[in-house]
Amino acid sequence: MTNPGLHLTLPSRDADRLVESTLAERFVTRTARTRRTRRTFYDTFDWRLYRRGWTLSDDVRGSVRTVSLAQRGAARASIRTEAENPPSTARSLPSGTVARRVAPILGVRAALPLAELDARTKIVEVLDATDKVTCRVAIEELAVEGRRLRRARIESLRGYESTAVEVCRALAEIGVDEPAGDAFDDAVALAGVEPGDYSSKFSLPLPAATSAHAASRAILLALLDTVERNLPGVLDDTDSEFLHDFRVAVRRTRSLLGQVRPLFGADALEPYRRELAWLGKTTGPTRDLDVHLIDLQRLRDEAGADTVSLNALERLLVRRRRAARRAMVKDLRSKRLRRLLADWRAFLEGASPAPSAATVSARSFASRRIRRLHRRVLARGAAMDRNSSDAELHELRKACKKLRYLIELFAGVYEPEAVTVCVKSLKRFQDNLGEFQDMSVQSAVLKELAVELGSARKPRPQTLVTSGRLIERLIERRQRCRAEFRDRFAKFSSKDSRDQFRRQFGKESVA
Repeated sequence: MTNPGLHLTLPSRDADRLVESTLAERFVTRTARTRRTRRTFYDTFDWRLYRRGWTLSDDVRGSVRTVSLAQRGAARASIRTEAENPPSTARSLPSGTVARRVAPILGVRAALPLAELDARTKIVEVLDATDKVTCRVAIEELAVEGRRLRRARIESLRGYESTAVEVCRALAEIGVDEPAGDAFDDAVALAGVEPGDYSSKFSLPLPAATSAHAASRAILLALLDTVERNLPGVLDDTDSEFLHDFRVAVRRTRSLLGQVRPLFGADALEPYRRELAWLGKTTGPTRDLDVHLIDLQRLRDEAGADTVSLNALERLLVRRRRAARRAMVKDLRSKRLRRLLADWRAFLEGASPAPSAATVSARSFASRRIRRLHRRVLARGAAMDRNSSDAELHELRKACKKLRYLIELFAGVYEPEAVTVCVKSLKRFQDNLGEFQDMSVQSAVLKELAVELGSARKPRPQTLVTSGRLIERLIERRQRCRAEFRDRFAKFSSKDSRDQFRRQFGKESVA
């Protein structure tokens, strides 16, 4: 059994032949036939595999495709499986270990090709006196669009590690001793790709002395970058998370504009607020249907519902999504959106602060606004009782989202650890309100779909029965969320939680 071994950089074009001849002089060797493969590395747009220390690739040699999943830096070989198609989603993989490992990481995201390279590999086997293989040296040439990299990979067999050490010493004597990255690092470097260059989590470091106006401009420009980076994936319908991240950036922008109007002047932001509201409205129906389809699959898994009986529900949702998406794409390809994005960027890059806001610090401004929103959430939560309407709970949820957005967007001017504690406290409470809202919406949509299916020319009784069971489960979960509300709010509004907010965002904390 081999381990992944040591990767070395070959310093010149002729180094591969020099490695081969050096090994032949020092050891008994056997050279296998050179293999040519087309190798592609994959990851999601937000680098989910990379951030968890995994690499996903496939090698195509002739008509055979081999998908490999490996841990970066781990002292064990990759997991491999043969597949008919590229690993574009977890579901595209054949059932087995690779699919089981990949599925929870990818979720609903597509695996996108990061670097496609031609790999030429020559294996030199080092043998002992009985012709048993004790070490392998893989001499590789990787090529991406005319750019080439040559490397050697030394694989030691268990029990023969000393041979690998001797091979390393022999190669060091001819100048082959500079460590190389693993194949993933080399491939993305050749392709000009920067690993981890996008995350759905907002993070923008801000100097302590940043003014409120400068910080707001920087945050809004970063959110605009997120909108523009996700737009192609939305138009191509690559996966549902592109639209999700697109809409979150728009929502964060609209929420922030409601807070920073005094920094820019009362009327300066109004045209953009109206256009961003249009953008949120035109993308809403498609995202809602994405969520319903994802939730339908989740409910099907949780309830063990008969797949066949829910096919009619799924087909109806897919038809609705197709129509909603056509309308959305028309708007997203329009001159109106291009003009909005161009004008909004030009405004932000050239905007001056309102005279009254020129000297206001980011931390002072954000802390004051956060305190105000925190008091509002506490007051609304305390006023809730068993008779409070769904609409009142929804308004409380929206207030929580505004508070969380403001904390996360201005987190760069605070101590990270303290901000994390406050966000976690808020998130636990917000999750309860969010789940309650989701259960309400899902049950209402399922009822609507069931009515439509029931009025069809040939209604399917089993589909209606299964829909009824799913609706019952949603109502039960909704009631459980309502029952848990008081306990969740009590923890969020506890003295410890309030003290934490006060220490971080109170007047005494303002620099």
